[in-house]
Amino acid sequence: MTWSKAKAKSEIRKYFKKHGVSAKSATTSATDGKTYELYCLVEVLGWLKSRYRAHIGFHGTTVDFKASPGFVDRKRSYFVVSANGNSLEMHTDIEVNTLGSKRPGTIIDNSSHHEIDLVLIPTTVPDGTSPAHDELILGVECKAHANLGKGVVWQVLGIRRELSYLTDN
Repeated sequence: MTWSKAKAKSEIRKYFKKHGVSAKSATTSATDGKTYELYCLVEVLGWLKSRYRAHIGFHGTTVDFKASPGFVDRKRSYFVVSANGNSLEMHTDIEVNTLGSKRPGTIIDNSSHHEIDLVLIPTTVPDGTSPAHDELILGVECKAHANLGKGVVWQVLGIRRELSYLTDN
């Protein structure tokens, strides 16, 4: 998908305006990466609404998304996605605990979590924590550049492996 930063900012602002908030200050000085991430957020939410007839609700009084990885923080902006009597939350820049971090004898270090740009998680994930690998409903990694070398491919494969679901069957 090709995109222009100006068009992306326009689409982001229109989307947030529909939800009663202005994204102008959030997009004015945003980096290419953050702009692309917010554009992907708008696209994914639109897809969820179209595909699942989901109701999308904005939570927050201003557009205040995280710019660095961390825990679920409901004092920041996020969206509630509701469909078929179920509600989920869409957050940005969340560290998700990996499958490997749950294995017996695992040493907990930086490899015990992965930061994911857009996450759709249950509303039951406690504020101030990282969701577990099996609580991740949808994870989207957003790259605003086309230089996707072998390192990016290995990273994506590692994320896929570490966010998989393990069963004893």
